[in-house]
Amino acid sequence: MKLTFIDENYALGTYDPDSLMIKVIWKGSQTSKEYRDTFLMALDIAAKNKVHFYISDVREQRIVGPEDRKWFQDSALPRALEAGLLKGAVVFEGNVFKKYYLNNILNFTKKFGIPFKFFYTMEEAENWLTEKLN
Repeated sequence: MKLTFIDENYALGTYDPDSLMIKVIWKGSQTSKEYRDTFLMALDIAAKNKVHFYISDVREQRIVGPEDRKWFQDSALPRALEAGLLKGAVVFEGNVFKKYYLNNILNFTKKFGIPFKFFYTMEEAENWLTEKLN
């Protein structure tokens, strides 16, 4: 049974214990605090439950500031890896600012050897995340 850990006007976050997946669907603008708090809630779930996969749908998300991007890379991502994250995926549409943000994250995840990919649909992302790890 899925657990909803956030359902606000800026984000919907769920954890599915059957697929060991956390999903965050960003719905629009969020403050720095809302952005970070959403990830902190997800990290709290990962600390208490087995989580192998993370998917973020950023198609409706507004621009994330450089301080929050750095916080995600330096704080949230390493904590997720420590908690057992094995693969990550992002669903997005080709906005140049979003692509820059995502490419920075992709380059950072390479340092940790974690598979991380971009997709245009949630279905493609979920299929890739849950296929057998090689």
